[in-house]
Amino acid sequence: MIPNKIVFIGLLFIFLWADGCPNEFIEIDESCYYKNHIDVLQDFIDVNESLRNFEPQNIGTQEWKGGKLTYLYLGDHLLKVLPNSIGLLSNLQYMDLRKNQLMTIPNGICSLYPYHTGINLTENNICPPYPNCFEYISHQNTINCESFQCPDGYVELESECYSEKHINVLQSIIDNNESLNGLRPLNLGQEVGNQQWENGKLIILDLKNNELTNIPEELCSIYHELNSFDVSNNAIHLPYPSCFEFLGYQDTLNYNRPSSCSSAYISIDEMCYSKKDIQVLKEFAKLNTEIIDYKPLELGDQIWEDNRLNQLYLEGLEISTVPESIQDLDSLKSLSLSNNNLQILPETLCNIYPNLIWIDLANNHLCPPYISCFDYIGQQVSENCQYDFCPLDYKEIDEECYFKKDLTVLQEIIDKNVNLSGREPLEIGVQKWKNMHLDFLYLGVNELTVIPESICEIYTNLTAINISRNKICPPYPECIIEILGEQDTSHCP
Repeated sequence: MIPNKIVFIGLLFIFLWADGCPNEFIEIDESCYYKNHIDVLQDFIDVNESLRNFEPQNIGTQEWKGGKLTYLYLGDHLLKVLPNSIGLLSNLQYMDLRKNQLMTIPNGICSLYPYHTGINLTENNICPPYPNCFEYISHQNTINCESFQCPDGYVELESECYSEKHINVLQSIIDNNESLNGLRPLNLGQEVGNQQWENGKLIILDLKNNELTNIPEELCSIYHELNSFDVSNNAIHLPYPSCFEFLGYQDTLNYNRPSSCSSAYISIDEMCYSKKDIQVLKEFAKLNTEIIDYKPLELGDQIWEDNRLNQLYLEGLEISTVPESIQDLDSLKSLSLSNNNLQILPETLCNIYPNLIWIDLANNHLCPPYISCFDYIGQQVSENCQYDFCPLDYKEIDEECYFKKDLTVLQEIIDKNVNLSGREPLEIGVQKWKNMHLDFLYLGVNELTVIPESICEIYTNLTAINISRNKICPPYPECIIEILGEQDTSHCP
């Protein structure tokens, strides 16, 4: 333990209103703190003798933003118990509890982990059974655990448990690449690259510069579980696994070069490219003086599939004009024009917009009125815009515009679930927004009991939604019946 050492990182945006703290906040030393979070810190003190002489705002190392706790370090503090109220730390981004004497952890931790809060529990004495959000907790002193063994789906390697599925994927990568012959799964990336594991699951895999030529389809079964993945600067050739459109730079110049091109294609360096796609790239260069000397294939980063331009990244090139002919890129799936000098877009972009899976127009100078396929374009340098406000049906939050209907549905979810009380619409679950419309929503493991009928008003606009592992009771909105997943209905009437 670090005795009598109180490290307090400066309060971020904690304020004291002229007439006192706002509702649900309390004043301590002339600063406002969210009372629920102070109460949880007091609970830490009440159940751990080692903290008894501290005030809540002074235990461990803390960071606060807007009066709410966002970071908590209580490593090496002789903690033996975590309070049941820990799940109320709804704004916490990271909590470090390493090197303590914990033997169990409360189920309330699942309101935080793994989708809201990163948690380090290493070097404790935690034994199974674990809360339902953990399959395994790694790097524990298990000498006092009763008949400890790796859980189902895990294998023991080097005295630790690892997900068998993740180990098998690494073995498949080895089997498909001659440059990795003789390596074992846990040796991948040791000399060049990196792999990191959390609680027996792979979370980071970096295999840059490993002379790879093939990535097996099996990787897609775990790709969504990785925080970081990088296999750039190899020689991986098409086709890629189905979960990838782009794998970074690959040296494939000597792979599968066709000898001749049909009439709709042009040969460049003995490869065939769509003539009309090449022409669009030429027009980009012709219309923008900063890139006028570029050859078509030198512009930005490009991915071609079946001789058609599939992904185009023209970022930070001081582009001010997009050619009308952009509509001819009818095989394009990803387009980035971010960090340029665009003030206007051609209406013809709308002809290919429905085909795009991803588009990034951030950090330009685009002002309303926008072209017809956009209600709103966010993250713009708008200081010279004549009209700098959110359009009809949008609401401004933190200087960005969000679609009101999506916000209303999120608020209804909060209103109907006590466990979400006190949160703002943008704070619940894991969200991704596209053109300021809600595109992805993860609300799994949130102790939800009700999903409002209004979810069906936005359901068809979502790329993905997950509400599994909650306590939602019937009757259910019709649109979500097939995606309910596992629900604990033991408390339902």
